[in-house]
Amino acid sequence: MRIYSYLKLIEILTLQEANLPTYQAAIGAINQQIQDVADALSNLLYLQDYADLVDANKKTVFQIKQAAFNGDKSEPIAPFL
Repeated sequence: MRIYSYLKLIEILTLQEANLPTYQAAIGAINQQIQDVADALSNLLYLQDYADLVDANKKTVFQIKQAAFNGDKSEPIAPFL
């Protein structure tokens, strides 16, 4: 199975996290390896959420910029807080 996208990697690690405890003895995994998968998944989910937040903030800043540039000449630009 090839991983071609960030979301696919999250999907695979989610599946591994769910199945590793069940098949731990059969595959010879130690607890640290199971924890490593859980930690990697947690980091990827955090980064995905953080990237979405940064993207939303970027869009907001560009909307403010466009409103200042294209806004009504008679209206003052509100101060940034």
